[in-house]
Amino acid sequence: MTIYRTDADLRCVDLSLDPNDRPYGSLFGRRPDLTNYGLVGFARQVTPEAWLSTWSALSSNAGFVRAAPGVTAPTLLVELSGDQACFPSDITEMSAALGARDLTVTRVAGTHFGGPIAKGEPTGASLAAAEIGGWLAKRFPLA
Repeated sequence: MTIYRTDADLRCVDLSLDPNDRPYGSLFGRRPDLTNYGLVGFARQVTPEAWLSTWSALSSNAGFVRAAPGVTAPTLLVELSGDQACFPSDITEMSAALGARDLTVTRVAGTHFGGPIAKGEPTGASLAAAEIGGWLAKRFPLA
């Protein structure tokens, strides 16, 4: 079955909604109104069973917030400041749901796939790697 409108998030075209450093548009392009009916998209071609298992609000088992209380290990949650798919409200909800007592939430400048926010700036991936390295070093010091 073909699923359309999987790119229909108003936050992609109204940057005042859940604001961060993201560029206009979605992960699939600057015109979500067109990509909603294109060939690419999240779970564009799936069986009804697969769609219900993954995306249905009523029957999916793939829910981070529902599963997060079971995560009790020390946790580092890195937010990319220009993410076009994980927004500040998502980070807030995710971090609040985690069961870890040792929880660090940090934000670095970067786009969804870890690219730089602007040409010539460090990549989000390199900034995230530095955060991860520092977080690990505090918890697992080398002899």
